[in-house]
Amino acid sequence: MPINSFHDLRDALKSIKPNTEIIVETTDGIFNLTTVKRPDGNASFIGISGPYQTYYEPKNRSLANYLNFIMMMLTWIFALNLGIGIVNLLPIKPLDGGLIFEAILKRFFKNGTSAAIKIVSFFMAAVLVFNILGPLVI
Repeated sequence: MPINSFHDLRDALKSIKPNTEIIVETTDGIFNLTTVKRPDGNASFIGISGPYQTYYEPKNRSLANYLNFIMMMLTWIFALNLGIGIVNLLPIKPLDGGLIFEAILKRFFKNGTSAAIKIVSFFMAAVLVFNILGPLVI
């Protein structure tokens, strides 16, 4: 019997008794599963069971789900903007922080600042690259 939605699966499992072996064909292959009794009734269900015998049934989409999605999206946008802003303030020459660092050095030291700016920019760029790629290497 083809299953195209959660409702199709729910209706199919209502007609199957618990402890019945069923064959499920997916895009990843064919699986032999045994249905079990739902914790809240006599109907069957299939799924993943752990040591705590938890039970989860997906609910229909509601306003709470949409608000949760919007909240998570805003959280990620905030985190990305904060990260990009902090990286932009690093004293690396093409970034804003590098230009600010250069202006501060030129204010206090009239000449010989280009070598210091290059050294600090290279060092900070190396630290930034290590922070991104270092965990993969180590």
